[in-house]
Amino acid sequence: MDVKIRGHYKQLKKEHVDRQMLERAHYHGKRLSSEKEPSKYLSFIVDGMDQGKTSLPHFAGRPSKIINHADLLKTHVSGIVNHGQGKFSTYVDFNQYPHDPNLTINLILKTLKKVAEEQGNRLPKIFYLQADNCFRENKNRFVLGFLELLVTEQIFKEVYMSFLPVGHTHEDVDAAFSKISEKLKVKDAETIPQLVNIIPDSEELDNMFNVKTWLEPCFNDISQISKPLHFKFYNYDGTTRTCYKGIHTEPWQTLDFNVLAYTPKGQPDKLEPKYDKINIERVKRQVSALQNYFTHSTSYNWWIEFLNSLEREPAMKRYKWILKDLPRQTEQAEHTEIIDVPRHIEEMLEKEREIPKVIVKAKKKQTQTGQKNRVTGKTMGKSKTAGTAGTKERHKKSGKRRVLTQSKTVIIPVIDDSKRHIWLWILICMIDIAISLLILIVMILLTSLCTILRMLKYLNSIWQVTINMHTGQLHACVHEMKGMRFFRPLTVQYIESY
Repeated sequence: MDVKIRGHYKQLKKEHVDRQMLERAHYHGKRLSSEKEPSKYLSFIVDGMDQGKTSLPHFAGRPSKIINHADLLKTHVSGIVNHGQGKFSTYVDFNQYPHDPNLTINLILKTLKKVAEEQGNRLPKIFYLQADNCFRENKNRFVLGFLELLVTEQIFKEVYMSFLPVGHTHEDVDAAFSKISEKLKVKDAETIPQLVNIIPDSEELDNMFNVKTWLEPCFNDISQISKPLHFKFYNYDGTTRTCYKGIHTEPWQTLDFNVLAYTPKGQPDKLEPKYDKINIERVKRQVSALQNYFTHSTSYNWWIEFLNSLEREPAMKRYKWILKDLPRQTEQAEHTEIIDVPRHIEEMLEKEREIPKVIVKAKKKQTQTGQKNRVTGKTMGKSKTAGTAGTKERHKKSGKRRVLTQSKTVIIPVIDDSKRHIWLWILICMIDIAISLLILIVMILLTSLCTILRMLKYLNSIWQVTINMHTGQLHACVHEMKGMRFFRPLTVQYIESY
């Protein structure tokens, strides 16, 4: 490939990566806002876990050849990360409910109910929702209509739904799912209750509402919703407005009509579970083949009772519509404390908040009269200089001296802080050099002292040899001198004298 073409492709790739990094940074900014001010912002990210990692029964570290993964019970783990409270709520189902907009809407409702209960029946004003680009579950008119309904029902003042670019949707919720996968590598999950106990803050998914059918007749004709990455729903003068844009740096585009033509009446019906996607007979055969692998007999008994219950018709239960129990923004009283701020701090803050104004006036054109005035000004200046010259001559005649002093201020521009503190840097360097020289001098002195001590020891040995020559103890002294390594040992000839 040509160098220019390859460079062009590299530039296009860099622009794409920079664009998705800016979108990711925008998501991180919303997440940080909810962490700093959880009473004002609520930030969720919703996603689902890989179904191949949670098939049941699950035996960690005990693989068997009789296990056929196609015959295991497929379970699905959905999760929502609440950034403001730092919680990860998970919901487990075994495909008894379809994975469509109803799943996403019911997960959001259940998590909002938890947040309201933990915060004293209160919800923040602004709600951020992050999801992937799956049109089947997230990016569709049903989820958008539900979020618009949250603003219409005054549960939130503003709702934002955002998506990362396609192919770059891996985020913190996937990292939370990976921790579940790591736990399943070392722990058994033989039944659904055991899987729920392994996963933190988890529950079995039930009490589902058919919101999709409830909202179906209320929609306006809306299309082309797969391209924008951001949607905004807010209340303006008592009416709900809907906006959208591509990337977050673009301006908001307001729709002429809302997603919902009118607010649906009543409440949605209960969504009944369906087990047509579960091959009950194959799961029974697989569980019977794995009977000896269960750690407790209660696990096998649970499977038999569970599979038999799927063949029976489920008991009809009546559940309360969660949306009615959620607190409204009008019902939440504002609790603000009046704090006395010192006057000088208020004045300082007012100066910081003041918007600066720069005024530029056009230069006035000089007229003929102005030119005449300039000429007269020059003549007057000449007369003044002549007057000063006359005064100088008078001072000379009188013998007095007039001393003229002129002071100048030299301003040295400083580019950065490193040049501003150049003298401190020079002082540190000088101190470093002085310490190095001091250490060098000490080392030289210590070396000289050691040399002098060895010389003295050697002279002492020579003196002892001389003494021993006269006393007859030459052998011990020569042996001592041979042990010294600083100088060569002396060869001493002993001559006996009679």
